[in-house]
Amino acid sequence: MERKSRENNLRVRFLTADEKRLQQTVMNSGGEHWKRAAVILLSNVSATVPEIAQQLQMDPKHVRNWIRRFNEEGEDGLDSRKSPGRPWKFDSNQRAQIVSLAQTNPALVNRSWKRWTYYER
Repeated sequence: MERKSRENNLRVRFLTADEKRLQQTVMNSGGEHWKRAAVILLSNVSATVPEIAQQLQMDPKHVRNWIRRFNEEGEDGLDSRKSPGRPWKFDSNQRAQIVSLAQTNPALVNRSWKRWTYYER
């Protein structure tokens, strides 16, 4: 129980002048970087991990992760990193073609079935 309470009380360190740019990031951008910056700013004003998670609709585990990365690496810790694992088999053009095909009626591309299905191996 003590560990959980300690993790809920995890706080970001004080912001330096450079890191106050995060406030501009929150006001001027969108996407995941915006959310990560918002986690830091909310933590800086003493919001708890559960409060931040609820307000931003995030998993508390992810909130703790972004706070820790920010505390260790500063603003650079909020950037996305290369995903582990094997690269995609299809490039972006091929994926777009597959999505387009999946949204068509199979009969329009000379198939006898009525709908597309997905089989996972």
